[in-house]
Amino acid sequence: MKCLHVTALALGLVTAGCCDKAAVQACEAKKAEQTERALANAVVVNGPGEAMALQVARLEDVELNASVVQSTCSEGRATAASVQVTWHVKTPGVGAVRILVGTGDEASKTWVEAGASGSQTTGPWIGDGALLRMESLATRETLGLIRVSARACQ
Repeated sequence: MKCLHVTALALGLVTAGCCDKAAVQACEAKKAEQTERALANAVVVNGPGEAMALQVARLEDVELNASVVQSTCSEGRATAASVQVTWHVKTPGVGAVRILVGTGDEASKTWVEAGASGSQTTGPWIGDGALLRMESLATRETLGLIRVSARACQ
């Protein structure tokens, strides 16, 4: 009888592992879709004189802003920058956010976990193609995005 119980438990754990993997893949696909939709509506928030262009996309009830604090240039092109990010989330049920940083279409490394309102400045490691994604800490729903693009500079 014990053997049957242990086998059933093991089978249940294996099945749960499969379902969890599928759920994670579905969640990742949903985040990628949210990222694409949000970036389609992004607006550039800083002037053409800045070394980095900052495109910001956000949900309607989220205030998200970014500005270049300091940047470096090499061979006439921006290479790195420090970026200040300020946010205020009015979405019901969102008490805390996580801001992830990455490149391309994936922001995978946690930079900040904080309350629904705040301001933080990155180090001088933001480069061309960087993506900062702000998400609800509880649900992982994307609340806003910042895409960084290098510009010509001196």
